Amino acid sequence: MADVVETATGILPAGGSLKASALGVGAITFFVISAAAPLAATAGVFPVAMLLGNGVGIPAALCVAVVLLLCFSAGYTAMARHVTNAGGFYAFTTIRNPAGG
Repeated sequence: MADVVETATGILPAGGSLKASALGVGAITFFVISAAAPLAATAGVFPVAMLLGNGVGIPAALCVAVVLLLCFSAGYTAMARHVTNAGGFYAFTTIRNPAGG
């Protein structure tokens, strides 16, 4: 068995890199499609909402979405200073609460 390093988010190979051949073509394809799905849904729904909307509803919804995303990104950036794992958002969600929660 290869040398491993235990971190706050799990056990990694000693080199700190992903195991060779861990991600295949299917996994990467699924990741790309799942990442593009929200954009496709927005691009498909937005024109219909503009057509059938009441005038101020769509711009107001976009403003609310921008405010929520700015709040999320501020918190994500603040947390990124403390998490050095390359696991992306998954690394943030797997960290245990030091307060015991």
